[in-house]
Amino acid sequence: METQSAHFLDGRAARVLAGLIALITLMIMALIWSNAARVDLTSNPLAPDAAALSDPSGYQAFIKCKAERTADVDRMLSDGLITAQQHADYREKAIATCSGQFPAVKAQ
Repeated sequence: METQSAHFLDGRAARVLAGLIALITLMIMALIWSNAARVDLTSNPLAPDAAALSDPSGYQAFIKCKAERTADVDRMLSDGLITAQQHADYREKAIATCSGQFPAVKAQ
């Protein structure tokens, strides 16, 4: 009779390796969760932060960007190009775009 040789995946080394991979994955997930838990959810997201107020030129540029982009979206609504729901979505995206260009300033 032939004897079947055990495959690597059936052995103890494969189980140890799988356990290490699972442990490393759990550690990475815990690290990501702990960093996400550090986000300050109590701050007012609509108020400009101290860095924005100390740099009025950046704050003014943000206000100008926001005014221009939201005016464009408002014009699209008045021209009948978009619906009211799209208007709300596009306006939010326009403000987010300006916030991305001026990260020290939070949207108002």
